[in-house]
Amino acid sequence: MDSTTSTDNVREDAVSQVLGKDRPGRVRGMGRGATVTKLAFLQTRDSHVKNLEASQAELKSKLESLQNLVSNLASKKRQTDDVSMSDLSNVSKGGVRCQLLDWCSNVEVVVGEGEFCSSEHTYKIGRIPLGRNAAAVLVKSTTVIHASVWRPTPTIFTLNEAVGHKIAWPLDKIILDEDINLSQPTKSVESEQPTDESLGRIKIFQYWSGDDDLIAEGMLLSTDHNELVDGRPLGHGAAVLKVLEVVKPEAYLWRPNPPISLMSDALNETIAWPIDRIQLLDVPANDESTRKSPQSATTPSSTTPSTASSKGAKQKCFLLDIDNTGQRVAIGRVSSTDPAEKVHHVPLGANASKVWVEVSKVEGARVWRANSEVKFIADAVGTTVAWPNDKIIFM
Repeated sequence: MDSTTSTDNVREDAVSQVLGKDRPGRVRGMGRGATVTKLAFLQTRDSHVKNLEASQAELKSKLESLQNLVSNLASKKRQTDDVSMSDLSNVSKGGVRCQLLDWCSNVEVVVGEGEFCSSEHTYKIGRIPLGRNAAAVLVKSTTVIHASVWRPTPTIFTLNEAVGHKIAWPLDKIILDEDINLSQPTKSVESEQPTDESLGRIKIFQYWSGDDDLIAEGMLLSTDHNELVDGRPLGHGAAVLKVLEVVKPEAYLWRPNPPISLMSDALNETIAWPIDRIQLLDVPANDESTRKSPQSATTPSSTTPSTASSKGAKQKCFLLDIDNTGQRVAIGRVSSTDPAEKVHHVPLGANASKVWVEVSKVEGARVWRANSEVKFIADAVGTTVAWPNDKIIFM
């Protein structure tokens, strides 16, 4: 017998080969109650436990390797963020000193000091664009070390941790030592003068009540239903505006688009507004060569001497239902009564007026002269229509 040969089978081990097979239900040398079946089960269990222990040790080793890998990646990421945050390639050294106010408090509490870097919307901090109504600030010191930063990063949660780094901060929570208009970043503010694309200067009233509460002034750019504002179609009963002057900064926008939710955020921005909550101001006669009135913008062929002569007399009026119900279906302003004046390329004719529709009161009411685009009074809001003189009541 080969002495190097070993087996776990008790029926074939050296003792069994010398002394012969065991009696049924017994195992030689294992004591009372031991059987070949029980012994085989115990051997299988012990083998399975050894395999599980080996697998557990292997998994622990892999877990430690992964933890080390994550730690190394986090360290490299921290170094990259530090380099990105401290990159001052777009900022002149020794910038304008500023004070940082607590962004989560309504009281002006100075929580730190720093240097103003930029307020460009596309300026990046840690590969993230700055966005609107924010500024990049290099933090120099803190007065409230536990003050939270406006945009936390994986490594910077408090203002004390941001010392020596560039962070984003709300524009309205920054006080500059020098007189600089933070709301007008370099090369990003368009001229406030009207352009050929504007339809005229307007007043903007609050939309949540019927009161004529003036909250801003701006320029009327378009009333095209299909024009996109912040990626969304304008729709009926609305207009595209550019805000030029804010009267009530805390007024809420009609269609907020984060981070723009207040009128103060929309300064020099394009927004949508209900057309019945704006008032078109009269256009001076000497500006007719450089501006388009709402009527001329809607009907290019309507620039006639009579139009210019009647611009100063935009009388506000009610439009009565053409089906003789006596119902007031809309509010508008009469811009011309010249029979030769054209409305949607059709001469106005006798006993009719050209009316700029401001408010639709009965949206399903028919217009007097329907076309492919304007069939009901709701479609006419923000454009001009022809209307019978006997169906007009002046206010």
